[in-house]
Amino acid sequence: MKKAEIIHAIEAERAVLGCVLMQPDLAGPVCELLRPGYFIEKLSGTVMRHLAPPCDIVIVQQRIINTPRDKELMGGSVKATDYLVMLADQVPTPTHWREYARLVFTACVSRRLIQYGNELVSDCTASPAQPEDALRALQPKLAKVAEHIREFKEGIKQ
Repeated sequence: MKKAEIIHAIEAERAVLGCVLMQPDLAGPVCELLRPGYFIEKLSGTVMRHLAPPCDIVIVQQRIINTPRDKELMGGSVKATDYLVMLADQVPTPTHWREYARLVFTACVSRRLIQYGNELVSDCTASPAQPEDALRALQPKLAKVAEHIREFKEGIKQ
């Protein structure tokens, strides 16, 4: 079986973060919709962790460098600043932040569903006589994904 490519939306990840850095009043709505774990790119997830209002490039950079693990991940304060400036510079307009957030969220949900599907295949292969058990174990995870989708759809409308 051919290994599938990892589904991602790196450009959208960067764009939604850049939107917040360009227009800090978007921090609240973006933080309500997205979580750091939704981002496949570690640097973007790190920035997302520090986007709580109030924020701008200087505030986020200070939060990052005051967190030793994140400062190290970003490559130090100068590289953190360069990355934040790059995020803001690559966004032509923050108007499309909702669409960028939707792309990030959709890619994350797709990765989760693929992971759960792989777990189901693995469980059924390991215990071919017990497919009901494998499906029963998966149901709470799928319910949680469905709830996240519902919450995202409600939040994106606002």
